[in-house]
Amino acid sequence: MVTPLQLPEHYRLDQLQAEFDFVTDKYIEASRRFRLIQYREREIPDFKNKAMIPAFDWEISEDVFSEYEKKPEM
Repeated sequence: MVTPLQLPEHYRLDQLQAEFDFVTDKYIEASRRFRLIQYREREIPDFKNKAMIPAFDWEISEDVFSEYEKKPEM
């Protein structure tokens, strides 16, 4: 007698994605460089005209963001 196959109840598209992730989402969100890139992408005036984005997080001081983040949201 042939038994029916046991199929999983779910299918995961991103099953192997963790093997290809270089850093965690938490690290990316904490990155000053990534935050600067996001602000530029949103075309925020304080960050729009900066000449370049430094290659390392430690080259960006936290003071760059403190003035913008103190402003009340419009």
